[in-house]
Amino acid sequence: MEVRFEHGYLYWDNAGKIWRDIVKLYPSAKMTSIDPQNARLLLEDEDIKISHSATNIVVAEEYPQKIDTFGNVTDKCIDVITKYLELNVFYENWQ
Repeated sequence: MEVRFEHGYLYWDNAGKIWRDIVKLYPSAKMTSIDPQNARLLLEDEDIKISHSATNIVVAEEYPQKIDTFGNVTDKCIDVITKYLELNVFYENWQ
């Protein structure tokens, strides 16, 4: 699932806070990489990948084992990320 937005400038200031809150929710979370463009996390227990940047949030699972788990993780992680990026406007960009 992808959520797109503009002006997520607080990504650079709050990536650590986002990481801290996601680890509180999911202690098995592992930071796979972080750089000025993107942060990538892996929830090993759920086999779910999360990435976020100044323009989007992506939550993915190769083959969803439990759709309820995927939905709950997606909701919680998007809530944490949008809180720290102070986002309230999202858009669709269908190609």
